[in-house]
Amino acid sequence: MLRQIIYINETNHIIEILPSKIINPNERLIIPFQGEGGKNTIETSYIPPLESGSVIKYNFLKCYTIKPNGLGFGRGEGPAGIQNYEWIKISERFYEFTYRLTEEEYNKAENCN
Repeated sequence: MLRQIIYINETNHIIEILPSKIINPNERLIIPFQGEGGKNTIETSYIPPLESGSVIKYNFLKCYTIKPNGLGFGRGEGPAGIQNYEWIKISERFYEFTYRLTEEEYNKAENCN
């Protein structure tokens, strides 16, 4: 089972999406993954690399903590929920997922402590 996660920074801010994974303004980060999975894989079978409780940092000053929504692992808000990604089926067991980081999320961020 293969997947490729693409994070697109549509803001004017430097974003740290995962520890040591930086996306400059108006650029993208591509993260390939390979793992085990069933024969009948569909887009909702995949779990994004971010989960509830993850922190997205903007300009190393503002932080946005992804809140749980009670729907379970891989079904959180923002980039923690696979349902929030655009997806393309590349082949039978290979999907590409794209998440766009926007000013709306930046506006939800608070000063980091």
